[in-house]
Amino acid sequence: MAASTGPDGPASGDSLLPDAARVRLWVVLWTPLRPWAEIEPLLGDHLRYLVDLESRGMVFASGPFGASDGTRPGAGMTVLRAGSREEAAALAGADPLALAGLRSFVLHPWSVVEGSLTLTLRYSDSRYTLG
Repeated sequence: MAASTGPDGPASGDSLLPDAARVRLWVVLWTPLRPWAEIEPLLGDHLRYLVDLESRGMVFASGPFGASDGTRPGAGMTVLRAGSREEAAALAGADPLALAGLRSFVLHPWSVVEGSLTLTLRYSDSRYTLG
């Protein structure tokens, strides 16, 4: 296994943790409060709201949970970039499904410490691959 190297040379696990822990995200776990038939009509408003937040750099990832193991349609998770619990709660609370009382949410602070993201950008034709 290759050693990890930072701008100042090899990095130990202890030296990586403080930098990685600075990436502060908020996990929003959504729970449906009403049947899917009541949620579905507002789905477009919900998606437009999240796309707007995404365009402003406030959504790291978002999506529904698969319908297995008893998960109700309308359950899901959003990972927000926010400076405080209050800001994250305000963003989640302004979601049209939350405003309508169709979904509740629980917030959890989350620090990204492990994982990776691969992006290939072809300059010649502006195509990219994310994987």
